[in-house]
Formats: sequence, structure tokens, C-alpha cells
Amino acid sequence: MPSATTQIIQPIDTKAPPLATISTLTNRSSRVFGRAEAGSTIVVHHNKKQLTTTA
Repeated sequence: MPSATTQIIQPIDTKAPPLATISTLTNRSSRVFGRAEAGSTIVVHHNKKQLTTTA
């Protein structure tokens, strides 16, 4: 007699998230504001420096 097996099926994420957006930046800006998908990594390059955070 064959044994029963259990399969767990995960749905495939086929929809891309909306594009990340940021506020307008100038040479005098000291903060960056915007929106991104939760858990995504945000990288800002400025004056040969790289600033990284997680949304």
C-alpha cells in the first residue's frame, strides 16, 4: 500500500513592487525621504560615499 505524502506549495511572487521614490535632493539636503518596499535595501551614493539602510 503506498504511503501518503504532504506537499507544501508556495505561491510564486510574479508582481514587481512599485518603484522606490525619493524626495528632491539638492546640494543643501541633509536628509533623504521616500518610499520603498518593506525589507528592501536602500543605497545612496553621494560624493564617493555609500550610505545603506533597510526600509
